[in-house]
Amino acid sequence: MQSKDRHSIRSSCEKRPSSVPELSDEQKAHITGVFYERIEDQLKRMQARTGTLNCDFAGPEYRDWILYFRSNRFGFEIVDFEYDTNTRSFGNWS
Repeated sequence: MQSKDRHSIRSSCEKRPSSVPELSDEQKAHITGVFYERIEDQLKRMQARTGTLNCDFAGPEYRDWILYFRSNRFGFEIVDFEYDTNTRSFGNWS
């Protein structure tokens, strides 16, 4: 019985607070599309392998979002998105 209680506590701690906004599937698709269109080649030139980026390259409404990326044999893949009001941008990616 005790292990069941521990599991339920751990599960409730892993959930995001309700005040944190969520990206819709359409918003994630938009950010992902812009990432592959405008950002991926620049990351290749910098020989990036893994990291995080502020998402404001996809529009000012995404300035409080970051994405986690990693390299794969085809280029890069986006691993996750996170809301963070303290994130800052590098500036203009164009």
